Amino acid sequence: MRSINPNRLHLLALVFAALVFPWRADASVLKGRITDTHRKPLAGAMVTATLLERLESLTVFSGTDGRYLLKFPKSHERGTARIRARRFGYADALIGPLGLSKDLSGQDFLLHTLTEKEAALQAPANAWFRNIRFPTAKLQAE
Repeated sequence: MRSINPNRLHLLALVFAALVFPWRADASVLKGRITDTHRKPLAGAMVTATLLERLESLTVFSGTDGRYLLKFPKSHERGTARIRARRFGYADALIGPLGLSKDLSGQDFLLHTLTEKEAALQAPANAWFRNIRFPTAKLQAE
């Protein structure tokens, strides 16, 4: 029986380890779930991580099950971030600052429903503009 060269054995072990345990390019992963006060998932909620040292932001949206997953680049592994979850009709929720070098799974948000008046303040400017009544029909059409 032929023996295997020890150098080849190390190389085979290294290739096997790379296939089974892929290298992670992400420093941290922030994940969790966004629900309302009745614990129902909120789809389409925006989750924004503001990286405090760089004044950069990363944003993702929650899925139909209310879950979100935000991957930070490896270059951000020693930073800190403030996390905000928001959805129209609900009050914003904030977490942080959080260190990005640790496990950030399970960062859940509970968003509270706003009153009709409070929700109106979240509307974009064009929502207000369409309610302006101009003195002539021509100006109204423009």
